[in-house]
Amino acid sequence: MLELAWHLMLRTDDDRVIAPGPAERRLLARTVYRVADGAGLLAFGAADNHLHLVVLCSREQAGRLAQQLAVALRGQLRIPVSFFPARIREVRDQHHLRSVFHYVLGQRNHHGVRSDPFLDASSLPELLGARTLRTASMGLARELLPREGRGQLVRHLAIPALEPCCELVQPVDAVAGALGLGDLDQHRELGLLGRAAVVELCSPQLGNSELSELLGRSANTICRLRHLDVPPRLLHAARLQLAIRHYLARHHPSVLEPHSLQLRRAS
Repeated sequence: MLELAWHLMLRTDDDRVIAPGPAERRLLARTVYRVADGAGLLAFGAADNHLHLVVLCSREQAGRLAQQLAVALRGQLRIPVSFFPARIREVRDQHHLRSVFHYVLGQRNHHGVRSDPFLDASSLPELLGARTLRTASMGLARELLPREGRGQLVRHLAIPALEPCCELVQPVDAVAGALGLGDLDQHRELGLLGRAAVVELCSPQLGNSELSELLGRSANTICRLRHLDVPPRLLHAARLQLAIRHYLARHHPSVLEPHSLQLRRAS
């Protein structure tokens, strides 16, 4: 295979928004990984009515992937209209690969989209360690774009820096975002693990009664959750999600309001 990579763009027939909501954007991410990760997915990013991907495969494989992804997205996100035939462009050289990599991740900012404050509809959370969905794209990015460091990636979030945080801003949704779930009731096993993560993250500042109210579970359940082992990787991802929410709550609180996510600040 002589091609370096391919840039795919999918768009709905009537230009409707593909994933209008946090849960839908996280479902989009899970769907893209399920369909495209085995095809050499390097990065993806969506902005309202279209989705961009960079994949390392043959032109024939890229065409099949575009068709499979359109079918999967329509089914998972219940999109009642078709997608336009995918636009597929060859990535010509290393400079073009770097450019299109950042272009794909920067779709929200490029188009001035005000939704998706956490860039759920992109592969950026995995690249930053802020989400735990399984993917090979992190390794591909490190190997094929070794000069692109964390600082260049964080810029897509439009925040100055990203370090783990313990401020309790939307802790339940932060953990759900770290798991790639719309909420913690969406998946039985991951939801249980997520609630245990919330308890561990919040316990230094919240007591059992507050945690019970926050999670909608009994005090006995909260006590059981305290004894579950939470993977360090999930806790790290959740603390990065908290950091994003803390920055937005301080500097751009309006972007959090439409989603009606629970807001709790550390005292």
